[in-house]
Amino acid sequence: MVQLGVLETPCVMRCGKGKKGRLAPNELEQRGRHLTRIAHRAEQSQSSKPGRTRETRWASSGSVTTVGMLLLKLALAPALVVGATVAGRRWGSRASGILIALPLVAGPILLVITLQHGEAFGARAARGSLLGVLALSAFCVVFARMTRLGWAWAVAVGWLTYAAVAAAASRWDPPPLAGLAVALAAVAIARTLLGADDGARATPRSPPPWDLYARAASTAVLVITITTAAGRLGPALSGVLTPFPIATSVLAAFTLAHDGASAARAMLRGFVGALPAFAAFFFAVAVALT
Repeated sequence: MVQLGVLETPCVMRCGKGKKGRLAPNELEQRGRHLTRIAHRAEQSQSSKPGRTRETRWASSGSVTTVGMLLLKLALAPALVVGATVAGRRWGSRASGILIALPLVAGPILLVITLQHGEAFGARAARGSLLGVLALSAFCVVFARMTRLGWAWAVAVGWLTYAAVAAAASRWDPPPLAGLAVALAAVAIARTLLGADDGARATPRSPPPWDLYARAASTAVLVITITTAAGRLGPALSGVLTPFPIATSVLAAFTLAHDGASAARAMLRGFVGALPAFAAFFFAVAVALT
């Protein structure tokens, strides 16, 4: 909305238009109409852009910088894996599994998705993440069953299982409470299938000097891949991919390779035992954003 009034500019005063540097009434009216048309066209141009909601305009306004996003992707997840590894060497593989269930990987991924694509996108992704816990539980069971074939096969078959369950679950958009119920049921079934601790204890081996660096680098690569793909897959698939077993895969694979199948299964039992709190986190986010 342009409010018409008396316009005085240095250019007009130098050019000598109007009396005492003031625009003539007809010129003032023409300029006012011209400015009104420009403002109207600019408003139409902004409103005609698809997907330009209040949240996406805020997300792209510079409040969240590219550097900040990169730090979220590269710092928290590798730090969690390194911390869980150190804890596992001190207190056992089960302790590392419990620590890895903290949403320090999935949480930043969901934060990045929400800030980049808006609150509505983030809410749908959070509801999908509850169903992703179902796929995550299936991954843990399959990995534990495949440990006898080595870490590469265990990871590959586990990821394929996760992808299949996640693709099927992404077709459903339950309310948060229903999604939480499904997630907790899946965790209970996974705990039963994983069984009790067999009591076997492998003698810990001294890790190579590059061990922690390799774990951190592997985690960073997986986090960047998942977050980059999220914007192209839509909120449903992004949601079920948010709890993708990034840190879990890295930790389970390295544990299996260095300490044996019993240690890897103990780590997975600790992880699955802590998944109810993991699911509760996504439930709280889904309720807050809905």
